Amino acid sequence: MSRCAFLEDLSAFIAQTNTSLRLIAEGLGWNARKLMQEDKVVCPYNSGHKVSTTSSQGHIERCRLKSIGLDPDVELLVKLESSGYYYEGSDTVVTVKTGKTLRDKIIARLDQ
Repeated sequence: MSRCAFLEDLSAFIAQTNTSLRLIAEGLGWNARKLMQEDKVVCPYNSGHKVSTTSSQGHIERCRLKSIGLDPDVELLVKLESSGYYYEGSDTVVTVKTGKTLRDKIIARLDQ
């Protein structure tokens, strides 16, 4: 493929992608001007992340978990489903945290 043909294909792809993204954003009630005007903060765990102030708390928690090697989807699920507060101070109940893979295996065995 010649350089000119490649650039034409690339330009067409970019134009098509821009149109698709614009339509998706409009469907969500977003527009570029509004998104650019939102106040943004820099994530303390990854300076490449700039997030709106309205979603920064959740984003920062997810990045914090990732920064210490945890899967935010699993850890946040455990946090939401935790009933540990019922057993605070109990020496007969032990909390066990598992990763997603082991959790899925356990659930699969329970479904059998």
